[in-house]
Amino acid sequence: MNKNKGKRGPRMAAGHIYLYAPKHPRATKSGYVPRSHLVWEDYHGSLPGALIIHHRNGIPDDDEIENLEALSRADHARLHKPFRGVGWVKRLKAKLAETGSIFESRDGG
Repeated sequence: MNKNKGKRGPRMAAGHIYLYAPKHPRATKSGYVPRSHLVWEDYHGSLPGALIIHHRNGIPDDDEIENLEALSRADHARLHKPFRGVGWVKRLKAKLAETGSIFESRDGG
């Protein structure tokens, strides 16, 4: 007999911990919410709908309040994908024209 049947424990996806909170406005179809959202909301109040939680140190299961910040999706994307959009091609071409390489040198140049 499975003694955990019917219990909804924490789950993990892409390094993030999810807790069962089916009545939460950001709950998934299966009723789970990222623990980082619950921690942030416990400290700051309801997370505005347009914002998402960013882990400052890059560790997705480090949900200490000091490690969490609310960002717009655009700001979050800029942090994680600095070369997104057409501007990255221009930056690479300019770097190539200036230095002869698109890669950083070991001396920081």
